[in-house]
Amino acid sequence: MVFKRGKFAKTTGGFTLLEVMIAVSILSIGFFAIYSLFLQSVSASEAARFRQQAIFLSTLKEGAWITEVSEISPDAGDFGEDYPRWRWRITPSKVIHKDFETVAKRLRRVNLEVFQEGSPRIYSATHYLLVTVVP
Repeated sequence: MVFKRGKFAKTTGGFTLLEVMIAVSILSIGFFAIYSLFLQSVSASEAARFRQQAIFLSTLKEGAWITEVSEISPDAGDFGEDYPRWRWRITPSKVIHKDFETVAKRLRRVNLEVFQEGSPRIYSATHYLLVTVVP
């Protein structure tokens, strides 16, 4: 737009400071939203990686259980040099149910926890195993 006043013509072809501030505000809100989504996806990826590794390791530990379930006792350990900082903990207990006493005497509840040192995450799996010989 051209304004003519006197001898000089003034043209206005640029942005005002207010327009620039609004544009920067909109861009910063968009970048903040994208950054928060990125952080959420990284956190979800770490949780999924932990869960996948913990499930794999718990399957390895379950496969190493002895066949006589009545001999399983509270125990803890690690997974060796192949999986550093990964630990496991087994907590067996008897199943008590007043309505199904005969069946409950033949079951053992085994809680297996797999975790990583220094991490607050714990993967826990509870199994009910049949005892072949009732003590």
